[in-house]
Amino acid sequence: MGESVYSVGFFALGGQITQVIRGYFSGRIVNFFEADESGEIHAMMLPYPIIEGMSGSPVLTYHNGPKVVGLAYGNQIQRVVASEVLEYKDGKEDFRETIHRVVEFGLAYHPASVAKFLLEVGATPFVTDQHVPGIPGLES
Repeated sequence: MGESVYSVGFFALGGQITQVIRGYFSGRIVNFFEADESGEIHAMMLPYPIIEGMSGSPVLTYHNGPKVVGLAYGNQIQRVVASEVLEYKDGKEDFRETIHRVVEFGLAYHPASVAKFLLEVGATPFVTDQHVPGIPGLES
């Protein structure tokens, strides 16, 4: 967690194919979790949404060159508890508005799950790297 990642892909603004836009999204991995009940498929949570059309885009990191560290597939929407209440009162009008934040976290398959899938379908050869990049301040 905390490793810088980015995704580049194409998506249709408003669902219209005529308005395809390139997107570059980046941030740090938020979480790792089991994506299925069997515990065999792992995923990661990203700080940016995977907009419709970007499913299948690679999640990359740059450590001695670009490396694929995941495969984007969807979103998880979470309602943040923090809210803001705006209230206005005068002798004639009362106005109150509550704003709740909704945050979309992107989801991506963990590289181990992608490699497992590639082996199962017989897609060879492919290269994996067991090198774990050091994160400053978190070395043991």
